Amino acid sequence: MMTMTSHSKFQIGDKLKASEFDSEEYGLEFVTITSINEENQVYHWEAYYPLLGGAMHSGYFFNEAELYEE
Repeated sequence: MMTMTSHSKFQIGDKLKASEFDSEEYGLEFVTITSINEENQVYHWEAYYPLLGGAMHSGYFFNEAELYEE
């Protein structure tokens, strides 16, 4: 029986610190993980962005992600 080893440090619902680009460009402080792609090592996230009138979605690679501390 083969088991899948998780390489992600965080889980769905965790808040990640917004990247420098997302912080400067969109004024985001944090984003929330909505799904995890183990194969490509990507956290998919969403964040509320009022100028769009809703949420924006993107992803960070595992090695780029930092936990957001309130």
